[in-house]
Amino acid sequence: MDEVRPEQLRAARVLLGWSRERLAAAANTTEATVSRIEAAAASANETTLPALRSALEAAGVEFMTGEAPGVRLRAPGQPMPASSATHTPFREVGPESEVRGGPEAPEA
Repeated sequence: MDEVRPEQLRAARVLLGWSRERLAAAANTTEATVSRIEAAAASANETTLPALRSALEAAGVEFMTGEAPGVRLRAPGQPMPASSATHTPFREVGPESEVRGGPEAPEA
């Protein structure tokens, strides 16, 4: 599994409309831990980062890694792709919280 960056975690949380408290509860950690990780003030331990990522993915977020890391929401009813590099009609949020429309997504 590719490494997820702190700004991707924050972008995914915001894209879902979740508070830090809600993400912390979903990942079985604390709000303070989520805040520190998002601010890159602390590194996540071996279990916290996968728990945060899993909670966000279960809610419909897909993490994109590589040269253009970001996050996007899966289309309703769409299974999670085998590779996060698969591009389908999603609303994407890049590392600078830039919103980009997918091929069939409405312009933001």
